[in-house]
Amino acid sequence: MMIHRPATGLATLLWIVPPLVFLFLFSGIYWMWRETRNLSFQYIRNESENTAEIILLQLSDFLYERNKDLSHLASLWEDVSPKSRSEKFLRDATGIISREKTFYAITYIDSSGNIVLRSSLQTNDSAVPLTDLDLKPYLDSLKIYRDASITSHVFLSSQGDSLIALLKPVFEKQNDSSVFSGAVTGTLILNRLLPMVISSKVQQNNNIVLYVNGTMIFNSRSSSDTSSNRFSQENASGSLKSWGRIWKVSVSPHEEGLLKQLLDQNNQRFFINMIASAVVTIFIGLIIQLLYRSRFIRMRLEKSEQRYRRLAENSPDMIFRMSLPEGRYEYVSPAAEMLTGYSPVNFYKDSLLLTKIVDPYQRENFQKKWEELFKGIISNKFEYRIIHKNGSHRWLHQRNVVIFSKEETPIALEGIINDTTTEKNAILERDKLIKELEIKNDDLERFTYTISHELKTPLITIKGFLGYLEEEATKGDISQLHQDVLRIIKATETMQRLLNALIDLTRIGRITQKPEPVDIHSIITSVIKSYSKQIKRQNVSVEIVSQLPNVMGYREELFELFHNLIGNSLKFMGDQSEPHIKIGTYLSDNETIFYVQDNGIGIDPRYQERIFGLFDKLQINTEGTGAGLAIVKRIIFHHNGWIKAESKGIGKGTLVSFKLLLT
Repeated sequence: MMIHRPATGLATLLWIVPPLVFLFLFSGIYWMWRETRNLSFQYIRNESENTAEIILLQLSDFLYERNKDLSHLASLWEDVSPKSRSEKFLRDATGIISREKTFYAITYIDSSGNIVLRSSLQTNDSAVPLTDLDLKPYLDSLKIYRDASITSHVFLSSQGDSLIALLKPVFEKQNDSSVFSGAVTGTLILNRLLPMVISSKVQQNNNIVLYVNGTMIFNSRSSSDTSSNRFSQENASGSLKSWGRIWKVSVSPHEEGLLKQLLDQNNQRFFINMIASAVVTIFIGLIIQLLYRSRFIRMRLEKSEQRYRRLAENSPDMIFRMSLPEGRYEYVSPAAEMLTGYSPVNFYKDSLLLTKIVDPYQRENFQKKWEELFKGIISNKFEYRIIHKNGSHRWLHQRNVVIFSKEETPIALEGIINDTTTEKNAILERDKLIKELEIKNDDLERFTYTISHELKTPLITIKGFLGYLEEEATKGDISQLHQDVLRIIKATETMQRLLNALIDLTRIGRITQKPEPVDIHSIITSVIKSYSKQIKRQNVSVEIVSQLPNVMGYREELFELFHNLIGNSLKFMGDQSEPHIKIGTYLSDNETIFYVQDNGIGIDPRYQERIFGLFDKLQINTEGTGAGLAIVKRIIFHHNGWIKAESKGIGKGTLVSFKLLLT
């Protein structure tokens, strides 16, 4: 089913507008998000660089102060006499260590690298690890650069502390010249040095890494902390060259720090703006479409109503809607006139019209259903027969749907009524055929029984007398031979008559030609002529009461029908003084019924159905096989009719009535 859509260029353009609006808003939101993100990175990068510079400045100041301490101790070799030099060195070194907790030890090393004097926080000499170091390369460098200071590589103490040695050259006066005599070495504890340089607040907010000549000597990052790498380490670092080494500091914010807060806020604003943009876009799209499509709503409704009305009016089924409980038709389709002969206007004027045209035999049941219908108690479907306006009978099948209000009370009935006459007639025809089949099965059963019974008697007779013939021939008794042969011949003739009757019976219904109009009057005239000698001998008067109508059937079978009926009346006429046979028709329920009536010996009412049985003879000593009336019944059934025999008793004659299809 095609649905009307306003497929115009403007409609297509209006469908494109909302996506374009969304793309425009999305572009602006994405640009703002990206710029805000870059600004956040730049801000954090600047903060990290400033922090790194501050740390380096503080580290430079710290190293400068430590350099002054060591320079003071190195000057003792030039300013103090050798006798008091050692005492002065140890006293001043101890004071420096006590004041500056970052010193692990302060020692004096001669030019060969041997420790001559030392002062440390440890009382055990082995606590000073300088003996394990190869200081010769450092001392060689100090010889060349008089005012230089050198930083050694990082090493560990026996307690596991990270240490670094600061070496200051010592020159002693000999013969008015300065001679390199060794170096004052200050061993610093890095774990204590960096907290002196870096404030706790800075460490709390940042990850700080300290390198000396590329070797990391300090890292504030814990093993479980994953510092942000969203900007390059170089841009967040600073370097300082001091004491022959390059000191480098790298600062980066914590993952849960300010950078994350800025980025999360930016992302949150981005998603909020995206949702707002989507809502705005949808709202704009809905407004545009509603404004545009409102022009077509009425037109589409009208087209839809026309379409469904056209379907209803062209349907071969009667479609109706009735308001409840008043029972007034709101709509009746034109098919009502074809189904009932009455137009929809007739149904609008008379809401009980359908009840009035229902077949009188079904009206009571239909009226009951109709009353239940107004109460909302109704089956989904039911079937009934009506009398069409032209007088014909029609079977209708009705399907119903009850419409309820919000309060669950029936307010309307909608239904479809279709003509099922053809289907119903087919069902009735099927039931009729089934019934006929059952009758034929019963006849077949009786036929089988009769054959086995009736043919058995002459066979027994023949067999018995053949035995007598054999016995008499053996004895040479010729006197009874002729009589026995006559009895055998009579038995075979009886069997021949029975077989001929069976052949006549089975032949009925096997005619292949189509039924044709048959002049019954001429058929009866021919039958009477064939019985003319017997009629004259018995002095029977045969009367054809009226002009008989023609029937549709098979001429040969109809001839045999009347031949058997008239012959049966002649056979059982008895000793009536005025024997009479009457042939004619009478009306019953507007149907024409044929009859053959005689004033013969009559039939006992107990045997009126039995006479139509095969080989069923009420009087054994009469001529014939008893198959005549069975053949008559078979012919009547082949012509889709019925037959019955009536008699008021013995000696009061018989009336045989039967129905044939008229032309």
